Amino acid sequence: MLLDEDSQAKYLVNLLQAAEHDVVTVNAADLTNRPESVVLDRHSKKLAAKLAIALL
Repeated sequence: MLLDEDSQAKYLVNLLQAAEHDVVTVNAADLTNRPESVVLDRHSKKLAAKLAIALL
């Protein structure tokens, strides 16, 4: 799950991670203040890589 600048409150991130969700914030991904197209492109590539590994 990718959380953008508006949703990445530390409390929310901690709750999601405690529930074993795969959470990435734009800050952690070094994508703060980047255009949405860049953020979504990078995140979709990362998800595709994780899916490919999971299918092996």
